[in-house]
Amino acid sequence: MTTNGVLLDDAAVRQICEIGFAFIAVSVAGARAATHDSLRTGSSFGQICINISRLSGAKSHPDIHLVMQMMKPNIDELPGLVDLAAELRADRVIAPNLDYTPVAEMEDLKVFGRIRDPHLEDIIEEAEMRGKKRGIEVQIYPLEPDVNSPVCSDDPLHNIVVNVRGEVSPCVYLSMPIEGEIPRVFWSEDSWVSRFAYGKVEDGLNHILESAQAQQFRRAFSRRVEYARLNAAKTMALLTLPGIRNVRNILQGTMGQASISAPPAMPQAPMQCRKCYKLQGI
Repeated sequence: MTTNGVLLDDAAVRQICEIGFAFIAVSVAGARAATHDSLRTGSSFGQICINISRLSGAKSHPDIHLVMQMMKPNIDELPGLVDLAAELRADRVIAPNLDYTPVAEMEDLKVFGRIRDPHLEDIIEEAEMRGKKRGIEVQIYPLEPDVNSPVCSDDPLHNIVVNVRGEVSPCVYLSMPIEGEIPRVFWSEDSWVSRFAYGKVEDGLNHILESAQAQQFRRAFSRRVEYARLNAAKTMALLTLPGIRNVRNILQGTMGQASISAPPAMPQAPMQCRKCYKLQGI
């Protein structure tokens, strides 16, 4: 369960513990009140911290994750978020990227990019070091794209999303309950993607997932995963060949008489996913 923590009162905490969730992820926008409250209008950082303490103090409570989406206004507070998690008796800190930006103003807030940023690396290293010191698990999403990522972290091969309209989709970013096309900014270029759903849950989940369009969508990712596995197996096989010390030279055909043709390109992802940051491992 993911929550902004605003309504974690005594009654909600009791119900959460009775239901038996594996974890509760509480989303915050910073590690300080000034930062959080400026980014989440109408939300009180102090009250959210009280609510988290209420949950962590309950018997048989689920694991508690503090989640902060990394953005330029809050990235410097990531190490402090680890300290806050320890103070609130949370178990884990998760720092995902701002991986969906519908307008240019939001695109300017993202911290990931194609070029390494030493300052950001120092922040991440400090956060991870504090996590080890204070016994907090820290998961920070990559800040550089991986164009060879076969499938995104949402894993549409095994997961689905059911939105408020009852539409069954492979991804939350394809099932936004809005009219018309969904706006995206992808590497500073405006683009739009059509809303996509396998069908409506009222038609029967098994029937929907066995439909032609659902199978076609998932098959595209299955092919990409298989491609990545085969390439990894080929590389490992080359490493085991006697006398080969430089696999890169072998692959480029520059070692002696050995010449290996370039591998075929990875199969294309579904059209709806090609301009999505998550597909690049972000």
